[in-house]
Amino acid sequence: MKKLVCVLGSPRKPSNSETIATRLIEKAKELGAEAQVFRLHELNFKGCYACMACKTSSEVCVVEDDLKPVLSAVADADIVVLTSPIYFGQVSGQLKCFIDRTFSYLKPDFYSRKDASRLAPGKKMVIVLTQGDTSEARYDVGPEYAQFYKFMGFETHIIRGLGLGAPTDAAGRPDLMKQAEDVAQNVMA
Repeated sequence: MKKLVCVLGSPRKPSNSETIATRLIEKAKELGAEAQVFRLHELNFKGCYACMACKTSSEVCVVEDDLKPVLSAVADADIVVLTSPIYFGQVSGQLKCFIDRTFSYLKPDFYSRKDASRLAPGKKMVIVLTQGDTSEARYDVGPEYAQFYKFMGFETHIIRGLGLGAPTDAAGRPDLMKQAEDVAQNVMA
């Protein structure tokens, strides 16, 4: 059974990114996945301290807060789903703080080696991003984060929902629900 971990980066409940991720998770469960969901906005945590302990004295992030079990679950997962609305042209602050803490997944000399990641190979990641703007040219930050996680060894997929202003707009978008199902089938294969 494949382990799927979803990290919800939106402070809104419900949210468009969560709606898309929920459909993906439902499909993955139909295909045999076991899923765990974390809502970052409900956790008490901070971003990376740049203490470098994960490179000098530990192989995991040493910060003791609510993010510690999330980082552990992601490290153990086969499939990781990260979600966020686009706020002011970037992922939410909650998700960015999480992303910065995944620095601990890299080996100390990560910049000079091909096998830079401490994570097991073969992991897959889905990045779900939503925004009110309808322009594909604006705020397309997904490839930047996909490249970062490819460096960590993830096979990455992006689902991008445009023109989603109200928190429930994604539910009325069959194209996005179908894309979520298709990506779920792909990462479960």
